[in-house]
Amino acid sequence: MKSCWIITKDHKTHLEYRDVPQPQPKAGEVVIKVHASALNRGEIFAGGVVHGGPEKLGGNEASGVVHAVGAGVTQWKKGDAVFGRVRGGFAEYAVMDLAQVLKKPEKLSWEQAAAVPISFITAWEMVCLYGKLKAGETMLVMGASSGAGVACIQIAKMLGARTIGTSGSQAKLDKLKTIGLDVGIATRKPDFYEAVMQATDRKGIDLVINGVGGSVFAECLR
Repeated sequence: MKSCWIITKDHKTHLEYRDVPQPQPKAGEVVIKVHASALNRGEIFAGGVVHGGPEKLGGNEASGVVHAVGAGVTQWKKGDAVFGRVRGGFAEYAVMDLAQVLKKPEKLSWEQAAAVPISFITAWEMVCLYGKLKAGETMLVMGASSGAGVACIQIAKMLGARTIGTSGSQAKLDKLKTIGLDVGIATRKPDFYEAVMQATDRKGIDLVINGVGGSVFAECLR
């Protein structure tokens, strides 16, 4: 089958097409015929530039139809439309652990479903499961234009919360306002405290989603 690999050489990452054997499901696994797969920025960085990782078949999330099931799998059958986290989604066929297989909603396209498992499920865990954001509260998203940041904004708006986000690009903030961002702060530095306080009438933030890291951690705690 055709596949696309993430290759690291001299701390630089590139993609390479290869013909490889079609995977066969082991016990507790499902093999899908891939219809769409999403590209995660972190997958390329984590596997290449940042850590200098080895070559790998790309693609951590995908959608498609069940092609074959391994021993012990009774919940799914050939032809079922599914999506979820996968191993090797940048290929014609990919392997899924049984626990990661989800039924694809009819209202989602293949492309939309493929973009959900990592960014949106991660965002739901941060905003709802752990953050317990409620209607009327205010959430700050650092690095709001990332995949997870975009998902957090959309989930927060569905809950009825107010959203504030930071980005180094004003153009990205303008785009985010079309999906629910209420206040955008254009900065890449830990200098957003006063802007946030002004935007909240000095009340502060109920929940911070920090997708940037340690450089802004102290400012987030203020």
